[in-house]
Amino acid sequence: YTPAYGVLNAADYGVPQRRRRGILVAVRDIEGDLPWPPEPTHGPESTSGAPYVTARMAIGDLPSRTKGTEPIIEDGIQHLHFGRRPIEKSLERYRAIPPGGNRFDLMAKRPDITPACWLNKPTGTTDVMGRVHWDEPSATIRTEFYKPEKGRYLHPTANRVISHREAARLQSFPDTYIFEGTKVQIARQIGNAVPPLLGQAIAR
Repeated sequence: YTPAYGVLNAADYGVPQRRRRGILVAVRDIEGDLPWPPEPTHGPESTSGAPYVTARMAIGDLPSRTKGTEPIIEDGIQHLHFGRRPIEKSLERYRAIPPGGNRFDLMAKRPDITPACWLNKPTGTTDVMGRVHWDEPSATIRTEFYKPEKGRYLHPTANRVISHREAARLQSFPDTYIFEGTKVQIARQIGNAVPPLLGQAIAR
């Protein structure tokens, strides 16, 4: 086996998401070294000079309002642009967070509805209860992207969490891809996946 390995950032390969992952490739029965790393197609290290794909480019055409609360298949297309039914206190929290903001904005503006665990921890991650930045690749999409307390998963402007469709697009899945299972299982598949465009770059 001839191995090739290193840390790749999915954003460098056209994925609208900052996602750094260690990748190991081994091929049996070949001579010499594998070409590594794959040539970046986007960002400052790319030969083309193509800019990173932003969240706006990936999800900006989707309606600001979601429809329903479950995945369904209609006319061969899986409907994943559904939402949740947050309680009023959650909606108040979302409203307190400006574009690009996060839990620190909530703590400053509405300490009365900020969870005590955050009030007692004035430092730490800036992604928790954060809004996706329109004009940047998103933060890493994980398996519980539908929970804003888990990361930067609030829509850039709407007072809601990103939908499963938006998360899938931020992972570079085409809308034609069909996921299997419940919405929780689908979220796990989306969050755990190697972004298709990154996989394509490695395969090439």
